[in-house]
Amino acid sequence: MTPYLVTEFQRETLSALIRECFGYEYLQIFDKEQVKYLYGYLRSLGAKTILLEPRYTDRDFLEDYSRYYVKRFRNDGEVCGRLHFFSCKLDHKSFDSMMLDSARQDVSRGWLQDNYLGFVLIKPLNKTFIGKTCLRTAGDSGTGPGTKKKISKRYDVNLFGINLSVESIAFQEQDKVVAACATTAIWTALHALPGRNVKTIPSCSEITISALNFVDGSNNGFPNKHLTHKQIQRSLDVEGLRYHSSTLTETPKKWFQGYACAHIDSDIPVILAGFVYGPQKAKASEAEPEEDALSEAERLSVLEEYGDGLSDETRAQLLAGNGATVGQSVCLKGGHAITLLGYDFRDSAQWIYVHDDRLGPYARAQLIEATSFIDLHAGNGFEASDEVKNSLKNRWALAFSQWDDEKQVWLSPHEILVPDMGIVPTDKKARLEFRYAHDTAAILLGHIKKWMAEICDSSELEHQDCRYTIKLSPISQIRSEIVGMNRPGFPRHSPGSLRN
Repeated sequence: MTPYLVTEFQRETLSALIRECFGYEYLQIFDKEQVKYLYGYLRSLGAKTILLEPRYTDRDFLEDYSRYYVKRFRNDGEVCGRLHFFSCKLDHKSFDSMMLDSARQDVSRGWLQDNYLGFVLIKPLNKTFIGKTCLRTAGDSGTGPGTKKKISKRYDVNLFGINLSVESIAFQEQDKVVAACATTAIWTALHALPGRNVKTIPSCSEITISALNFVDGSNNGFPNKHLTHKQIQRSLDVEGLRYHSSTLTETPKKWFQGYACAHIDSDIPVILAGFVYGPQKAKASEAEPEEDALSEAERLSVLEEYGDGLSDETRAQLLAGNGATVGQSVCLKGGHAITLLGYDFRDSAQWIYVHDDRLGPYARAQLIEATSFIDLHAGNGFEASDEVKNSLKNRWALAFSQWDDEKQVWLSPHEILVPDMGIVPTDKKARLEFRYAHDTAAILLGHIKKWMAEICDSSELEHQDCRYTIKLSPISQIRSEIVGMNRPGFPRHSPGSLRN
């Protein structure tokens, strides 16, 4: 019988099973933000049981291992562990009988599938051990265009011969060697793209090599901690994809909401790249450099990448280094990239869902004005520097908060990401960018409102709200919809509505 462990889902057992995989010296498992996030996420899904698959060969890590880790003096091999989570009570005896008792096989396996929440891969690395993770999407996945939606797809899982599946988008944390945050953002975006076989998606090391090759000034090697925008785009070129880049430094928040809705409703992910701001209260002489702080090489790379596009304040901070803002409530902490996979704009809510390798899958962030983040910390007795205030003036941001498991409440935002660029990977045939559809729809809406106002003023018709949603679809699908509109019984849109 294949060895495995089954235990109740608890904070202590999750930590113990992670250490059980490879006997990590890194004892404070729950010091990792990703582990804390995954634990809270699984609790929200109603997890009750953990099953440890102690020996699992992961294709992605095998590629990374062969390109770098096999040459390292100290490594724990290429075999990973995998944790599976269920929303039902399960023990060794019942699971053994499920695999061996063919008479009850269909019923038992169907019941197991109904309660399957997904898996987390544990890589044989000391600290960056969260590998490919696919967990069921929490909450409802969508309520209609422009309201709420999360992108997900089916992942097939074979657990000791038992076929299971989970609706998710794969997540993993960067290992800061063969993969930077931008690398994992690209990897996630490739997984989320419609029509792509997950088995053909390259590993993080392959993505990094593709990004580094054929770009002036790049180094073909590991470790790698930073990818420029050009290198992100180069990696998409290698994958045979077309990409549409949008500068977000001067776009209003409302425009970004439409941008997010249009792509997520079309099942197209968006890579968001920008800068992270957050509190850093320690003095430079007393504090160790923060893990996500910009290194000198990264600052120079950002300066070269953005050129004249940077504001004078941001340029001054990069030239001076992080020391210019150490000791302030809010400082420039570093560059970062995430993958946008969902949104919730119901009832005036302004939430988006992202895969952030510093947190976890479907992390929730709120669209806010960047200055409100500064005001929040100023209200607690801390003032940001003038350079930071000027950099964030008239900018919107994504605010990230932490969940207090004891009080069961969301804490005040501890960090913000100020996006500078959105990169949309699409099929080669996708030649239409969002802004063209958006501007066309806005012009049509203006004319329709004018016409409707004239008609209503000269008749007894009541004024009705007119709005539109944008969805990017293949020509073949649009043709099929048009043909379907002419069929008897096809629902007609109510007056005053506009559909694109």
